[in-house]
Amino acid sequence: DQSTQELNENKVILLVDMDGVIVDFEGHFLQLYREQYPEEPYIPLNDRRGFWIDKQYEKLKPGLGAVVNTIINSSGMFLNGSLYPEAKSSLETLRKLENVRVFLCSSPPLKYNPCLMEKLEWVSRNLGADWLPNVILTKDKTMTRGDFLLDDKPDITGCLVPQWEQIVVDQPYNR
Repeated sequence: DQSTQELNENKVILLVDMDGVIVDFEGHFLQLYREQYPEEPYIPLNDRRGFWIDKQYEKLKPGLGAVVNTIINSSGMFLNGSLYPEAKSSLETLRKLENVRVFLCSSPPLKYNPCLMEKLEWVSRNLGADWLPNVILTKDKTMTRGDFLLDDKPDITGCLVPQWEQIVVDQPYNR
């Protein structure tokens, strides 16, 4: 019998970010923003530039950066985002490959404590409870071992030089 370690030695470890990769974080944010602040100016999704939403909104109108952070740190923000079309089937296809192990790897904001539970509940609702053992929630992705990281944030930094190679998922805000 081969040990679990031997069986996993030759597998590629693929880390997949959640927000902006499989979850339509920006679309969900914009929906909440327009519902809650219908009189305020907004930035259409295709016009978003730069990874940090609050910074672009603050440039649009002083004070809107704080509004953005209020929404991002509100109850339900990380629970109710939509799964991108084809994301689930793509993850399942990758998961079925014999030489690949797929993990969801997300960095929750520290200011909003329920975010951790919301992300786990989101995974259970949208992908199934069988994905829960494959969820990694970390503030520093550079400390996570893997071969590849699919992420929408182009400049991931942390305590370590990452062991993974990043594949940047194209979004209007990261071009």
